Amino acid sequence: MSFWPATCDSALRPLKHVCIVNPETLQESTDPDFEFEYIDIGSVTLESGISAREPMRFANSPSRARKPVRPGDVIVSTVRTYLKAVASIGSEAERWIVSTGFAVLRSNCKIDPLFLYRVVQSNPFVEGVVAASTGVSYPAISPSTLGSMPVPLPDLETQKAIADFLDRETARIDQLIEKKQRLVEVLDEWFLARVIDQVGGGFGLSGDAPGRAWSGWRFLALRREITLQRGVDITKDEQEEEGLYPVVSSGGVASYHDKFLCNGPGVIVGRKGSAGKLHYEERNYWPHDTVLYVKRFGRNNRKFVYYKFIALRFESFDRSSANPTLNRNLVHPEKVWWPDRQLQEKTVESLDADRDRSSNLITHVTKSINRLREYRSALITAAVTGQIDVATWGKRGTADAQLDRIQAEFDQPKPEAAE
Repeated sequence: MSFWPATCDSALRPLKHVCIVNPETLQESTDPDFEFEYIDIGSVTLESGISAREPMRFANSPSRARKPVRPGDVIVSTVRTYLKAVASIGSEAERWIVSTGFAVLRSNCKIDPLFLYRVVQSNPFVEGVVAASTGVSYPAISPSTLGSMPVPLPDLETQKAIADFLDRETARIDQLIEKKQRLVEVLDEWFLARVIDQVGGGFGLSGDAPGRAWSGWRFLALRREITLQRGVDITKDEQEEEGLYPVVSSGGVASYHDKFLCNGPGVIVGRKGSAGKLHYEERNYWPHDTVLYVKRFGRNNRKFVYYKFIALRFESFDRSSANPTLNRNLVHPEKVWWPDRQLQEKTVESLDADRDRSSNLITHVTKSINRLREYRSALITAAVTGQIDVATWGKRGTADAQLDRIQAEFDQPKPEAAE
């Protein structure tokens, strides 16, 4: 099945006719001391390309680190194809090796490398790869099937014009997206600052006081006010049972179960896996073995304890290993500041309002980011399929008008939280 529009029919060629699929393989006889930078599928996205590389030696490398790449190559994920991992290999590539879960595409004289990259980014190609994949939980496409997929092949001059146009226009869109992502970060930072100001800061630091009068506050060990308890192990069969109560793991609500140990609302903090990650559960719940939960709240407001935990930054408490585990016996003796119950409730009311305001703004900005990404994807597809004339598109201001329209959909007065 072809997802390309009819305008491309006369220009379609099998991918294997315009590039070499998987041109090189790192042999098992490679020098054990050979050093390289490894790229796995989790480090590649359709929108951003390659986000990380891991230095390693061949002797210590995983068996999947076997595909060398060169500047100008394009990589496409052939396993877990729903991830849509696609990237272009830049000129800085030297001793880069990618996972065997990628197909490496190396252009021949018929196709411009940057045009090839835009083709495999386009919606018809990505949809074709996903549709041709087999398997349910781990969908994959074979190199031979990938090589047989059709791609448009205009003349080289047109290819280069399209690639140049898309480099210029996508860079502008990416700059807008980056600014909006920074605004989301600023909103998160603003709310964290508000929480710390209202409830007091880190463990055992008398200087981390709330930004107002200290009258009535108590400086006590955590265990004097609340009790953290480790969750309970739940078998796979139990996790898969359909029930009424959420099972809360270190990653959040993992499943549901017809039994529960705790009455909500509850405060849960990741113990391992996502150590320090917080979750506030309104319902009755079953805490998984990967979390600590507050078993005793004492005289404290439950939501205030949650905000207090945000300010304590549990995720940075233990840095003794690459995979830290939060130990309640280490946390319990640490001293923190506690106000009286009445002030706690006033603080919760104020912070709930701040959180709602911040969350609404983040949702608004995120929608704008998603619309820009959709426009970016549509523009790539329209250009490589010949649905727009890239020579005149920019001259008549069409791209500017589209971006202005997206901005107008979401523009509001600058929120105080982001100032």
